[in-house]
Amino acid sequence: MSVDFLAKYSSDISKGSLDPVNAGPCFRLGSKPAKYVFFRESGGKHAAFGYFLLQSLAYDPVAGLVLRFGSATVTIKGLNLKLASQSLMDHLVQECCVEDERHGVPAGVPFVTGITIDFK
Repeated sequence: MSVDFLAKYSSDISKGSLDPVNAGPCFRLGSKPAKYVFFRESGGKHAAFGYFLLQSLAYDPVAGLVLRFGSATVTIKGLNLKLASQSLMDHLVQECCVEDERHGVPAGVPFVTGITIDFK
């Protein structure tokens, strides 16, 4: 008999993470951990990565988020990204995209102003 690890521990996940109400326009969240995360740059370039490939995640309030998926690096710049970093570590983010600042930045929610995806 196998035990579903995510189902068993999902009640402990997302303490201090985003929820659908405070996720803002740049993040689409699932109610339970996702297998993949999709990143979309403003120029149309996009990529999806399996969370199983996530090797490291670094957060700096000034520099933003840097995620390493195998040989690929995803850099996310924006505002209020601290809660987003926890949601990414909890594998709750299904999609992350850049939004245009000219439409207004919602107060207090994470807002992505830039994403770069580098493959090495």
